[in-house]
Amino acid sequence: MTDSLTRFQQLLTDAWDSRMQRDPLYATLCGDRRYNDRLPEAKKEVAEGQRQAYRDALARLAGIPRGELPPAEQVNYDVFGHVLHGSGPLPLSLLEQWVVEWISAQKGPPA
Repeated sequence: MTDSLTRFQQLLTDAWDSRMQRDPLYATLCGDRRYNDRLPEAKKEVAEGQRQAYRDALARLAGIPRGELPPAEQVNYDVFGHVLHGSGPLPLSLLEQWVVEWISAQKGPPA
C-alpha cells in the first residue's frame, strides 16, 4: 500500500469519525454505537467546528497526490473532494452517505 493510499484512507476514516462525533444521533442511525451516550449540540461553535473540519479535510485531500492512488481510489478522491467543496449537483449532505458506503466496504465502522 502506498503512502498516498494510506493517507487517503486515514482521511476518510477521520472524516467518518468526526461526523459521527459531531452528530451522535446520525452515528446511531448508521450503526456506529460509540456515541450512544450523547446528543448533538445545536451551538454556533459546533457549526463552525463542522465548517473547519471540512476545510481541514480539503487541505489534507489537496496534500495527497491523486495520481499516486489506484484508479478506483482516484474516483473516490474526486467524489470526496467534490462533496467537500459542496459544488455542483451533489449537496454536502451526500458526504455522510458516501462515507457510510465507504466504511461499509471496509467491513463496518471502526471499533
